[in-house]
This record gives sequence, C-alpha cells and structure tokens, in this order.
Amino acid sequence: MSVDYIESSSSLQPNRRSTVGLLVVYLPIDIVMNSGKKHHHQKRHQKVLIIVIALLAVVLAVPMLVLSPRDRGLLLSSARTFVHDGVDRQYLLSVPAATTDSTKLIIGLHGFGDSPKRFAYYTGLHNAANSDDIVVYPSALPPRTDQEKPGWNAGFCCGSGWVGEANDSDFIAELTRSLVDEYNLDPDTVFVAGFSNGAFMSQRLVIDHPDIFKGAAVVSGSIGTAEQSLQPKVPTPILLMHGEKDVIVPFSGGAGATDPDFVWRDFAAMEAIWTKNNQGTEPVKTITHPTNKHVWGDWRILNIWHKKPQASVEVMNFFSSISDQREQ
Repeated sequence: MSVDYIESSSSLQPNRRSTVGLLVVYLPIDIVMNSGKKHHHQKRHQKVLIIVIALLAVVLAVPMLVLSPRDRGLLLSSARTFVHDGVDRQYLLSVPAATTDSTKLIIGLHGFGDSPKRFAYYTGLHNAANSDDIVVYPSALPPRTDQEKPGWNAGFCCGSGWVGEANDSDFIAELTRSLVDEYNLDPDTVFVAGFSNGAFMSQRLVIDHPDIFKGAAVVSGSIGTAEQSLQPKVPTPILLMHGEKDVIVPFSGGAGATDPDFVWRDFAAMEAIWTKNNQGTEPVKTITHPTNKHVWGDWRILNIWHKKPQASVEVMNFFSSISDQREQ
C-alpha cells in the first residue's frame, strides 16, 4: 500500500484517504491484541483471587479444627443476659451434652480490664473440667467512662464494679442459684475460680455465700490491702496459686507496678488467714512458681492448640478432690 503525502505549512501529513485505509487494516489487529491482553489480565486476577480465598479458608479452618468442641461452642457464642437489680448482666456458658449426678458447676472470674471470652480462651477451664461439668464466665459491669476498666467489686478493689459500688457478690450468687435450679445440680458441687481481681472476688464469694460456693481457687490474688482485708468466717477448701516474680499483685506484698495506690497483703498473709480460718477442717493448698509473673500458669496465648493449661488442670483436680471427699 502506498501513502501519498501533501505539503502543509508545518510538516508532511498523510493523505486522509490513505489514513482511512491504514485504520481499516490495522484497527482490527489492535483490537484483537488488546482483547488478548485484557483476557490474560482477567485470568491472572482470577487466579490471585482464588489463591486469596483459599488462604483465607485455611486461616479460618485451622482454628476451627484445632479448637475443642467446647472452645468453639463457647468462643463463637454470644453472651447471655441475667437481670440483677434491674440491670442486664452478661455471662458466657459452657454446658456438656448431658449432665450427670456428679456434674460440677464452676464459676470462672476474669481479672481487672479483662473479659469473659478472653479469660475463657487463655484458661481453658471448660476444657480442663470433666466432660459433664458446667463452666460459667460472668462479666463485670461495663466501664462508664474512658478512664475506667471492667472490674469486680471485691470490697477493696477494682475497676467498674468497685468504683460503681456494684453488688457483684449477689449478682454472681443469684446467677449461680438460677443455674443450679435450671440444670438440677447438686448444690454441694459448686465452685469458683478467679485470676487477679477475679481471685479477690472468688474469696469474697466464698466468704459472703458459703452456702452456695463450696470451694475456691485463687490465682495471682490477694486477700486485701493494708487498709482493708477480707475476713473469712466459715472453713472453706481453698487453693492459692501465685508466681513469685509477680509485680502486679506482688508475692511479697506491697504496692504493685500498675496500681501504686494499692498496698497488697502478701501471699504468706493470705495463706495464714485461711489456715487459721479453716483450723485443719478444710484444706488450704498452695502452689507457687518461682519464675512466674502475673500470669495464669501455662496459659494459652498464640498456642491455640494448647487446650488445658496446667493451672486449670490444678484447679479442676482440686475441685474434683473436694467433690470426691464429700461423696465418700
């Protein structure tokens, strides 16, 4: 094909008729080439999308496969509501497929600034419990301001419950009574375990309601401060666990690293008070860890496959031993 050029004032320009011819010849080729590139990019994007979806499915599936059935039933569930003093209070509940005559009811209390779901995850109390046990994780009152954090009113500390003077003791007691009735449980197999502020609260519960709670496990807790302490009156089986390197609720007592206004009673004082109270009629078991800080021993964090932290196993073994003794 020839192209005729004509003079212009600025440059040589193709003749218009010839240009049309070029377009007729080359335009379809260009369309085909662009269409092929577009199709190639679409296929590439589809492959990337498929890979992303597959990876996402694996990420979602692995935790589901690793977590126990009770983990999944609890951690993926919504909180239940219990009305106390006209206020909606929340709790999580892990129930077995069927209860038996030996079913225990265990109340698990989270620490200051924590939540029932996080506490349930890292302690795995429901996994360490017997297959027919019921485990309940109540929630402290929500904070009313940005400066507050969730916490239980243990009488001398902490957070939203303490600041708001919430009657957490009666709330947990009434919730427990309702569950004992609902599941037709033996009232002598009801126990409470707590961490940090939840450990303070666990002691208050067995002191305030010895008719309901038949034993307690206190992890990284204290029985009070230099200004105010709990005073047990009824012999009660109790397990005291603490890390000797704890600087939040110091093993040796004194002000903690995060709350210098609170001067905590030391572990030895807590043990002495319970030993004197029980007078040898009920056990006071102690487990201390020389290298542990303010932790629930052997807790589950990123190791999602770790279903039964050692501290939880110790807690459940202690409660089982109490139940077994009472059955004899």
